[in-house]
Amino acid sequence: MSDDTKGLLLRAVLAAPDDDAPRLVFADWLDEVGETERAEFIRIQVEMEGRPRPAFGRNRKLYDALRRRERELYGEPGGVCRRCAWHAPIPHGGWAWRLRRGFVEVLTCTAADWLSHADAILVQQPIREVRLTTWPHGLNEDELERRWPGVKLTLPSPEITATFGPAAQGNLITVHEAS
Repeated sequence: MSDDTKGLLLRAVLAAPDDDAPRLVFADWLDEVGETERAEFIRIQVEMEGRPRPAFGRNRKLYDALRRRERELYGEPGGVCRRCAWHAPIPHGGWAWRLRRGFVEVLTCTAADWLSHADAILVQQPIREVRLTTWPHGLNEDELERRWPGVKLTLPSPEITATFGPAAQGNLITVHEAS
């Protein structure tokens, strides 16, 4: 696998996160280098994006078949990760993510984990939103927005965290929307 070609294609995906074309070109390249399952997974997710089952109209069997194949390729949500390389370099343990159109776009993790790994992740995954489960000590909201301007950051409410502790992580506030 040519790292130069892979890097070039990944940069195209990162540069145009709303465009399916770079993702499909990446999928074509994956086929060429023998990573056919990941290529198929990307194509399936692109096909299904934004189209709930009723949008398939009379062809709901196609939707069901695509959803079933998507799960065969990647695994059940919340299940054992069989395709860890597909969401590299996100570490194991304490992280949650959502794949859209074949790539990780939403992450949930602690502030310390995000601060430690953000730069490495952002050169391989088109992250659009990060939901932090802890408050980033030593950084204010303006610093976070300046550091990652294209990422919607959601933080736990400081009042809720102070009152109820980290277990209140579901009560999040949005720091800024990605532009």
